[in-house]
Amino acid sequence: MKVELISYTQNPLETIEKAASTCYNSEPSPDGKIMMACYCNGHHSVLEHVSFTYQVTGVSRALLAQLTRHRIVSFSVRSQRYCAEDGFGYVIPPSIQQNEKALRVYRQVMENITSGYSLLSALEIPKEDARFVLPNACETVITFTSNLRELIHICNERLCSRAQWEIRAMVKAVVAETVKVFPEVKDMLVPKCEVNKKFPYCPETQCCGRHKKLKEVYRNE
Repeated sequence: MKVELISYTQNPLETIEKAASTCYNSEPSPDGKIMMACYCNGHHSVLEHVSFTYQVTGVSRALLAQLTRHRIVSFSVRSQRYCAEDGFGYVIPPSIQQNEKALRVYRQVMENITSGYSLLSALEIPKEDARFVLPNACETVITFTSNLRELIHICNERLCSRAQWEIRAMVKAVVAETVKVFPEVKDMLVPKCEVNKKFPYCPETQCCGRHKKLKEVYRNE
């Protein structure tokens, strides 16, 4: 997996500060004071004025299915209708990678699918139809653009320990790329249990144990 930040709003902090200052007839602060006040108060619309574009390679179509549930994000994806998938790369889940017998089965299945796809192509079946045999494991390339507000939501959901391992790894890489150019948002790009640093709690039904569940926090108080 590779995640690269290929484009973003220049001077994102300044852009958000100017936008937020419009609401309060105030002067932008150089340290992001107004931005943070808006974030903490739930005035998140000002965060939509900056956006980030990433290119992701070496991830599965299974990950794509999850990522596209974030509907405000814009996507461009390698087409299986027009791009040949002969000898396609595929993602191997760690649970399979660590099990010798399971790995042999998995690789054999992928080889069979590869052969089947090639045979269909040799029979002059169109790529858009031959692709029906391709697995969720098939690697793809994704370019996606998100404003900061939606990116925060993605991180809240997908950095959770209960999130699926592959998309969680991708979002961690997205965060690493983002804070290089916009370090002021590091504490916003967190799992939902840590949105409020002073009062962390787990909102999930099945808790990983990282933080107490909300009912436990209230009970203790």
